[in-house]
Amino acid sequence: MAAPATYEFTLHLPEDVIDMLRRAARERHETPDAIVAEALRFSLQPVRQEALRRLKVHIEQQQAQSEPEIRAHLGAQLTQAEQERLSQLLERNRNQSLTAEEQAEMQALFDRIEAVATEKAAAIWLLSGRPPASDAAR
Repeated sequence: MAAPATYEFTLHLPEDVIDMLRRAARERHETPDAIVAEALRFSLQPVRQEALRRLKVHIEQQQAQSEPEIRAHLGAQLTQAEQERLSQLLERNRNQSLTAEEQAEMQALFDRIEAVATEKAAAIWLLSGRPPASDAAR
């Protein structure tokens, strides 16, 4: 199997990042190039980019709210009915195949879990005094 083609690309990185990269290369017995390539592959994944986009949207929505309203987002969770149905579907999936409708329902519940987690993450971001949404998730 042939090695993938590589190209030279110059980056200007802060000294602390260079130090972290050198330390990681020593500890992992890998080249700095391999570590940077792995980090970029991870951070540039479409799924990750979409998650960051969703987080930014939640931050922008919550930014106009008062602190008590933002704090209320920390309590976001699935309803009892959603939790029970997800448990049923997961148990059924362990024991037998789900129908297409049940698979779609389970995926919708997973999407709902992600939305709740993103809502909470946005509130945590804003309450921690991070930069405004225009600077977040760039």
